[in-house]
Amino acid sequence: CEALCTRLAIMVNGQFKCLGSLQHIKTKFGKGFNLTAKVNPPAGDTGNGPDTGPLKSLVAQYFPSHEIEDEHYGQVQFRINHEHGDGITWSTIFRFMEENREELKVIDYQLSQTTLEQVFLKFAKEQSNHD
Repeated sequence: CEALCTRLAIMVNGQFKCLGSLQHIKTKFGKGFNLTAKVNPPAGDTGNGPDTGPLKSLVAQYFPSHEIEDEHYGQVQFRINHEHGDGITWSTIFRFMEENREELKVIDYQLSQTTLEQVFLKFAKEQSNHD
């Protein structure tokens, strides 16, 4: 859809909920940012995997409205929720990651905007069944 559409409308229970460009819809109805970070395994790893505890703890401290979406073998995917005016911006998250990268042993990270799929799922939760 993102490659083919310039404008999009979303209906829930027969009523239009939004109409606009893809960027407008993701910005207005998105929940925030997706942050994925990979932690370096310790030297001589015995199969226990990297310790993601310090990363999760510090993210929780700086971004209390976060959610852990997924975690496996040293890679953690967070959703950092934000409301307009709460001070959480792209630069805030990038600065946080760069300032704490060595201490947390993060070898790679990715920051992205809420996806269109996540916006659709948010609206799908509002859908009610009328039999």
